[in-house]
Amino acid sequence: MNEHRYARLRKLILATMILVPAIPFYIVMGIGYYYFTTSIENSTMASMKRIVEDHRQMIETFLRERKSDLEFVAESYTFDDLGDPIWLYKVFNLLQNKSAAFVDLTRDPTSSSGGTTARRTGSRR
Repeated sequence: MNEHRYARLRKLILATMILVPAIPFYIVMGIGYYYFTTSIENSTMASMKRIVEDHRQMIETFLRERKSDLEFVAESYTFDDLGDPIWLYKVFNLLQNKSAAFVDLTRDPTSSSGGTTARRTGSRR
């Protein structure tokens, strides 16, 4: 009967020796996981915000430059000058040489359907 009592006590001590260190270990692991994921999330969000801001600035600069180009054309040429297709083609080619962002949306004479297509003029390298 004594052996049975000691066997039960031995199992109880063994379980206690396993559980007592395991509880703080799991608490520390949970706290570490929380701070690690929070840190990674904050770092990722900061990086994404920086990238978005950089792209916003690049797009604003691009649009500001194109607006400046168009304002220059509007101030440099009269409405009658730009009404002449040959003159307009020359001005458009000058704009195309500066930036390929300008696209001719007129009818494409090579199109068999006669529909409106976007066509880029100028050389592309």
